[in-house]
Amino acid sequence: MNGQQVKEMAKAVLKSIIQKLLFKVLKAILLKVLAYISPVLILIIVVVLLFAAFFDLPFSFGGDEGGGSDIAYFTTGVEGDDEWNLDMDKDLYNQYITLVDNGIEDKKEPDLSFGAKKRKTKYQLSEFEQAETYKLSWAVLAATDRVFGDPTLTDKVHRKPNPEEMYRALGPRFQWKSSTTTVTVCGKDSCSTTSYETPLISVVSEFKQKTVLTYKQVTEKHNNGKTTVVREVVSGSKITSQANKLLSLVYDHGLTLSDEQFIIELSKAYDSSFMNYELGGDYLVDTGYVNSAIPAAYIPIYKAAAKKYGISWYYLAAIHYQETRFSTDPTMVSSAGAIGHMQVRP
Repeated sequence: MNGQQVKEMAKAVLKSIIQKLLFKVLKAILLKVLAYISPVLILIIVVVLLFAAFFDLPFSFGGDEGGGSDIAYFTTGVEGDDEWNLDMDKDLYNQYITLVDNGIEDKKEPDLSFGAKKRKTKYQLSEFEQAETYKLSWAVLAATDRVFGDPTLTDKVHRKPNPEEMYRALGPRFQWKSSTTTVTVCGKDSCSTTSYETPLISVVSEFKQKTVLTYKQVTEKHNNGKTTVVREVVSGSKITSQANKLLSLVYDHGLTLSDEQFIIELSKAYDSSFMNYELGGDYLVDTGYVNSAIPAAYIPIYKAAAKKYGISWYYLAAIHYQETRFSTDPTMVSSAGAIGHMQVRP
């Protein structure tokens, strides 16, 4: 064996020793780490199993991607469980959407109504257009219904969803004030004036707060000055705290704060876009800017763009207001040289 062969053998032995040593060190480290994280992993597994045992995790069965119509609310998927099926869950979803989009028409509880959909005049929002700003999240309604309709909270045997009862407990309630919008149209020789009764929201009661809206009268010119519109727009709002409706419902059923938090987390599972059940029209009201202050002529444009690009039309309205005060800025040109209604063109 020559010197070169000895050198190669020594290198091979040394490499083998280092590999074995590294393996032993890594093994020792891994065993110590597992000793600490194993209890955490076990706890997580137990929590997930308990969650699934009491409230079956929602799962997808088709339909539009990301939509609530593809979620199983009460269907368990367990063989032999014939009391509930996916078609019944789809019907429930449609009930949730109908309720949050339209409110409830009830002579005994008129404050649950969204009011008339048709505008009295194109220059002022309908009652429905004002109310829909504050609509309840369908995911919250579904999650609440799922918890309170579960057999563990009913007769221990049957599922008993009740979307309308849940909506009556959680949905926004409105008070209205009378208002008149006058439209004067002038021709070459004369002018004609028409008055329209256009009710406006004065108070909204939501989850944790009550919002009182105040108004001011404005005069607007349209059609190159030929049409004069006098109407009321929101001038401000006062927000006061009130009892949390969801938490009150939870306590009334003998549950705890953690159950309310569970409903919120379940809402997020149902609707990935859901962020916070308190969000409604509030995020607009907080800036003193709400739906009924938006010029009616722009709303169809916002909604068309929102539908095309998949965003909330309120965001478009907010940007329009922030950038040019609904295109009423005298110059329509920013200090940086941006131009246009939304100030997006260089």
